Amino acid sequence: MDKKRLEVFLEFLIFGVVMGVVEDLIAVKFATDHLIDFRTVIIAFFISIPFAVIGELIVDKTNWLAKLSKNKSVRNMELFLEFLIFGIGMGVIEDLIAITLITGEQFSWQILGIITLITIPFAIIGELIVDYKDIIECKLDKTC
Repeated sequence: MDKKRLEVFLEFLIFGVVMGVVEDLIAVKFATDHLIDFRTVIIAFFISIPFAVIGELIVDKTNWLAKLSKNKSVRNMELFLEFLIFGIGMGVIEDLIAITLITGEQFSWQILGIITLITIPFAIIGELIVDYKDIIECKLDKTC
């Protein structure tokens, strides 16, 4: 396994799956006060895998706006849209699925509000760590 593939796999494992599980467990606990047990962790793990795959293989590898323009403000807009749509949007969807499958709790606006507040810091961490690394690589390689 070459260095780049190992890096992508570790990024997927650490940032995608582990942070997804932690976010799901925090959301379940704060939104429903459900007991966190082994079953809860296993369900959260399996829920986080497809979202980590989407985040790693699709979202972080597209750079669709950056390909259209070399303009720095366009790149910043892409990062913000990634953060907003994929970081927060997909995080909220993942947490809603986790709460529904783990607790059977019905949707409520209160749960949505709590989940959104929990998702924002995780989306920020994901964007700062993953995209910041990509920006540094881009500047070092002069590929953008």
